[in-house]
Amino acid sequence: MTFPTTNPPPAAATAPSVASAPSAASPPSAVGPVPWPEAAAESARNRRRRLALFAGVPAVWIVVALAHPRVQDDAIYEGLRHDVTLWTGIHVAQLVLATGLATALWLTVRGRKGAAPTMTRIAVPIYLAFFAAFDSVAGIASGLALHRAESLGGEERAGAIETAEYLLDNRWAGDVSILWAVAQFALVAAVIGAATTLRHAGAPRITWIAAYAGILVSMHAGPPAAVGLAALGTALWTAERQGALR
Repeated sequence: MTFPTTNPPPAAATAPSVASAPSAASPPSAVGPVPWPEAAAESARNRRRRLALFAGVPAVWIVVALAHPRVQDDAIYEGLRHDVTLWTGIHVAQLVLATGLATALWLTVRGRKGAAPTMTRIAVPIYLAFFAAFDSVAGIASGLALHRAESLGGEERAGAIETAEYLLDNRWAGDVSILWAVAQFALVAAVIGAATTLRHAGAPRITWIAAYAGILVSMHAGPPAAVGLAALGTALWTAERQGALR
């Protein structure tokens, strides 16, 4: 006996899934990475700031270093009495310039690992602290005492002059003192660490050799310091231009 066969009903046409269909253009998310053009522009601005720092701070300090009055230990008042304002102003400026130099050295080793960058990162704050103390006592305070002496007479004037000479010539914070020595050695260590970092980063030989010559900056005044500032500033600026600091 044969039974009639029944065919299954035709399947209904399936509509395309809303989820799978391409979505309409939606506004960009407010949260997310910075668009590439903006990131590139910000990077270029930061690079220009670093170049300005590497060139500007040494250039200004060269002028200050060459204008720095030089005095004899046994004739401090006679050597500075006509340059008291210049003397005091230079030492105020050096506080600002020392901060700029420390920032430049810090940026030179940013993101780097190893003994040399670590040495710079340790030495920079030590240099800033001890140089600020030395410069404030031997430079600014002695200048203020000399300025006061000009408005006094007799024993008071002699006392102010003696105070200024002591501030400039004492063994703790004077011209050649404990604070001066610590600041000087810390700066030398920071510069050597930065120069070695440039060398390991593949900077040209002339660039990192010039950076090593920057240890003369530790003199902080006079032609030797000016030479060191010119060498260090040129080295850091060139390294940034060549991409060795990226």
